[in-house]
Amino acid sequence: MPVYKTSNPRKRIKSRAGCQTCKQRRIKCDLEAPACSRCAKSGLRCPGYNKGVRWSQKYEVMLPADDSSSSQERSLQLDEDYSAWFVEGATQLEAAIAADASPAHTFHRGMTPGNQDSTTHGGVRSNIIPAVTIGDSGASNSWNMVFDGRYADNGTENMPYYHLETASDTLLRYYFSRVCGILSSFDSFLNPFRVVVGNLIQSYPALRYSVLAMSAAHLYQEERDRTKYSLGHRTDAISTVARHISQGTTSDSSTTALLLSAIILGMTSTWHNVSSLGLFHLNGARALFRKYLIDTNAQFIGPDRNHPQAMFLVGVMAFWESLASFHLDQPVTAVDYLWDACTNMSEPSCPNPLTGFSTPLFIYLAKVGTLSRHLRLLKSLSSLSDTNTQREDLYSSLIVQARSIEIAVRSFVTAPSGKSSDTGDALTPASHLKTMAQVYQLTILLELYRLFPELLVWTDYGGPSGFASPDRKDVLVTLAINILTLLVSIADTSRTKAIQILPYLIAGSALQGSPELQSNRSVLPLNIEDPRTGIMSLSSNVTTIQYWRSITLEKISGLHAYVGLDSVDHARRIVEGVWIRADTLRPQEMVSWIDVMTEEKLSTFFG
Repeated sequence: MPVYKTSNPRKRIKSRAGCQTCKQRRIKCDLEAPACSRCAKSGLRCPGYNKGVRWSQKYEVMLPADDSSSSQERSLQLDEDYSAWFVEGATQLEAAIAADASPAHTFHRGMTPGNQDSTTHGGVRSNIIPAVTIGDSGASNSWNMVFDGRYADNGTENMPYYHLETASDTLLRYYFSRVCGILSSFDSFLNPFRVVVGNLIQSYPALRYSVLAMSAAHLYQEERDRTKYSLGHRTDAISTVARHISQGTTSDSSTTALLLSAIILGMTSTWHNVSSLGLFHLNGARALFRKYLIDTNAQFIGPDRNHPQAMFLVGVMAFWESLASFHLDQPVTAVDYLWDACTNMSEPSCPNPLTGFSTPLFIYLAKVGTLSRHLRLLKSLSSLSDTNTQREDLYSSLIVQARSIEIAVRSFVTAPSGKSSDTGDALTPASHLKTMAQVYQLTILLELYRLFPELLVWTDYGGPSGFASPDRKDVLVTLAINILTLLVSIADTSRTKAIQILPYLIAGSALQGSPELQSNRSVLPLNIEDPRTGIMSLSSNVTTIQYWRSITLEKISGLHAYVGLDSVDHARRIVEGVWIRADTLRPQEMVSWIDVMTEEKLSTFFG
């Protein structure tokens, strides 16, 4: 009697175990330790047996920490969750790279002395680009034939001098010769991105891979087909950070290297893909910062919180928070952890490469960015008629918070010149950083007054009550022109260009005035109670606005050439989009640059 197969055979359970390499090759993994035998026989690197986690965008919404949990519980949660985020990120990158991998040991032609890019970034000529790459330049075992600017005399003529170095060494040299200069507002022996990174990079692979990824991302910014090289190093960096977090770190310097790695990975996410914000890195860096700098009283760098390295990390985190705040829905108190680190610190004597002498201003700017997100959400509720009372209460709460920020920013003063050390950089003296402090001070106020016009009460400026309040647009345009004037006053050779992008974006977007010519009225209207209102309106003159618009575009184009990142071009497109809407629609309210950025899908980090 024949045997027939049943329609319901015994259900087979598919195993999800195994290393990622075997899964990609679609073969069974034997789960041997420390590496599976399949990978060992094939000469492949076995990544281990970490279980993957599903990708979730919820980590991009920063929620307040649960204070009910103990410090030890939060520490364990950090080790598990942040490690999982990094493992997932590394897995995704590995899959993307594997899908577009080119055969190893190919032959690439790069820049030669004849066609070498002569653009200077940070005063360093581009003479370290590999002339010939032998092998895959993304691999650690490839070699670059490099022209280093010297010439050898063969008796008849000078010939270019070349030498071989590994692809990784080329990227490291590129970092220290070029990236340091455009990443920082000053560059010298006092620049922690040069000194601290230089001291740690050889001993800690996570930091080394992060720097290699950042350097490759900038070097290949215009060569999209070579993006996988930077992503390969980024994958290694993420995997290494995840491993260190899961294993736990106790060494002082290793903790510093780990936190720096997380910061670099997050802040340079847009270097690899201009629209990829990598906000989950910020959440993890916050947790690392709290755990290692605040909870342990900065023991990884010594008990003194005034240690320059601690102040450096606080400033870098504040700068990153200020950029990310315009893209995050989070509580306004989300950045208050930085105040905990700043409270016991004295006046900053050593300048920060990103915040100069004004780290607190960047914390306030982060709060303003968060308020802007709250205000957008509140306006989206305007169609719900049954929530008017609640909406008014929420708006009143935002006004109170905005007022407290305004008062703090207006009263901020930088340390006197005698208490501030020099930068050690002839291109960026301390005076440039003090000017940038004024720029950011006015930029924060400009954004606050744009968001909350109720703050513009004339009596707050010392004027007698009863005088007419100046037109809101006139005040904003006047503030914008003052910001632009300060920026233009800084020499073009200054490295502060690295932190000028956001002020140019915010100030340039505020150049909105009445587009029609004012030929039918007096230049200075005199038939008013307060002549200051007429004087203020001069800033909104069409000729004045058009002049400063041209200056803004010129300067942003110069920043793009200097920094070499697509995010600067996004800033230009946003500013132009605001002007088009303001001139064609002629709205009563100011056109929001955040609305243009969101609707035109131009979100990125402007720094």
